[in-house]
Amino acid sequence: MRFAIKSIITAAILGASAFGVASANAASLEILGTGHSMDLNTVAYNPAPSSAVGNFLSQNSSNPAFNKQIVYFDEENKITNGLINGLALLGGPAIVRFTYLGTEAGNDNYFDLSDSLVLDSNNEDPNAIFHNHSTAPGDFVELTFGPGGIELGDRSLLPFGFITDGRYTRNAGAIADNAGITTEDSDPQADPPDQMKLGFSTQSFKNSEGGDIFLVFLGDGLGDSDFDDMIIGVGVFAVPVPPAAILLLSGLFGLGALKRLRRPGMAA
Repeated sequence: MRFAIKSIITAAILGASAFGVASANAASLEILGTGHSMDLNTVAYNPAPSSAVGNFLSQNSSNPAFNKQIVYFDEENKITNGLINGLALLGGPAIVRFTYLGTEAGNDNYFDLSDSLVLDSNNEDPNAIFHNHSTAPGDFVELTFGPGGIELGDRSLLPFGFITDGRYTRNAGAIADNAGITTEDSDPQADPPDQMKLGFSTQSFKNSEGGDIFLVFLGDGLGDSDFDDMIIGVGVFAVPVPPAAILLLSGLFGLGALKRLRRPGMAA
């Protein structure tokens, strides 16, 4: 009987552990669409945000070496097969952590998770989560998503966006909405017109739970191509299993094990 009790306890623990593992692996991140390739080693990628990226990966990832290869989207290639390109959540629900990593930009650039990407009368984004001239590298926000956002079958684009005040560039009000980029160019005759670009690391890094981490790079339209005008880390984590659910699951596994251990004629 002692062996039977030990088996029941073991089955309950394994059952609860299996539930936790399934939850941790329930969601992942994926880049949708075919973008342009860029090697940041060949452009004036600023060492300050580069150092912040390195620190972030060293502290949060088991594979922290960044090869500086990105894929980026602009207004010309924001659509593939009729669908908007960008960073998508596969599965869910999941906790998504957005971490501000740094900037090298004259513009005031904003990172926003609201439904409306607009500047107010002060030329500021009142709904901004991060502002490149006031947010400290390492600051982060966590939200639970999915499935949700812009539905693409079993995938959904994460609903984040960038907006710039355009103070030092012609495309005032340009918006990069997770690669659904629109440009309200104040000088449409410019050749070529300035426009925002949105890049993503081609590597998927892994956090302590085994969840994906991608780096997001903004080019704010100032004319350079170094993609360091705002850099965000995006990571996915499992939604914690409520203690009550673990207890319930343990009980169910225990009952199942007890039923299997009973023999014909054994008293209840």
